Amino acid sequence: MIQSGAHGSFLGRLTLPLEQGRVISHTHELPEINAGIEPDAALQTRIDAALEPFAALNEVVGTTETGLHRLSSVECPADDFLLASLQALVPADLYFSNGWRYGAPIAPGPMLLNDLYDLVPMDPEIETVELTGAGLHLMLEKNIEGTYSQNPLHQMGGYVKRALGLKAYFKVENPQGSRLQAVFVQGLALDPARTYSAAFITS
Repeated sequence: MIQSGAHGSFLGRLTLPLEQGRVISHTHELPEINAGIEPDAALQTRIDAALEPFAALNEVVGTTETGLHRLSSVECPADDFLLASLQALVPADLYFSNGWRYGAPIAPGPMLLNDLYDLVPMDPEIETVELTGAGLHLMLEKNIEGTYSQNPLHQMGGYVKRALGLKAYFKVENPQGSRLQAVFVQGLALDPARTYSAAFITS
């Protein structure tokens, strides 16, 4: 048995017949884990006992009318929600979060405290920093390269940095350092000489 997919969505079974110590063929099954699968009672009892000290994570803390996910590489509802939450707490020109692929999607309906930890697991502090327009441009170019580099060894393993207060037009197919076509902060063209305030969690 092997882990396939993420968040316990699939259970992989890879079969490798051997002859004289050599693999002669292989078959792969990918059964989906769904509500129709009956849990093993003894194992479920052990899981319930292990989770008991964390029962507070099941507290309902709000509701969402739309699904919150991180399934797209540039923008996504989960980080739109996260950035709007930062904006409600800290005044700034710009808000950033990492292009995480972390966290299971949150379905429409009641939101649990555990769902919030699925968005940001380590409860970091909100930081603020000042960035020049030129520095911001450089940071965005570097981040886009880390996501879309033609050399897979240069890709950082995440998505484009999420932003609120910023609109950027870029061409993925352009060479490194020349993808950004236009950048706007609060609706105004990015000024390389101006200093902007930014709030973020995790560097």
